[in-house]
Amino acid sequence: MKKLTPFLAIVALATAFASHSVWAQQDDHSMNPQHGGVVVEASHVQFELVSGSDGVQLFARDHGKPVDMSKATGKLTMLLNNKDKLDVELTGQAESLIGKLPAPVEKEYVALAFVKMPSGKNITVRFQSK
Repeated sequence: MKKLTPFLAIVALATAFASHSVWAQQDDHSMNPQHGGVVVEASHVQFELVSGSDGVQLFARDHGKPVDMSKATGKLTMLLNNKDKLDVELTGQAESLIGKLPAPVEKEYVALAFVKMPSGKNITVRFQSK
């Protein structure tokens, strides 16, 4: 019985650590919008596309932490109601890529973002409005 007690303690401790790491990983890859947009994960990075009255913003989080997008670039192609196409150049700011729209997006859309990350990695992200 004395040999069994340390073994059970080790198993209990290992189980506690394993369950903690599972919960921590779920927090790192949260798909909840932080800016009111549409969130998609691509290449282990969470992207959030926010369309406003005069433009779009594309935010990125890596393991729950904001990515400095000041040196990132990109292009966004939006298909509105499956017929009208918009191409928007995206330029980097501190926390997001921004682009100007000719008019507010009030329709359903599908968007493809082609992003060159500050690391030089190219990532393609597909968004669909709700």
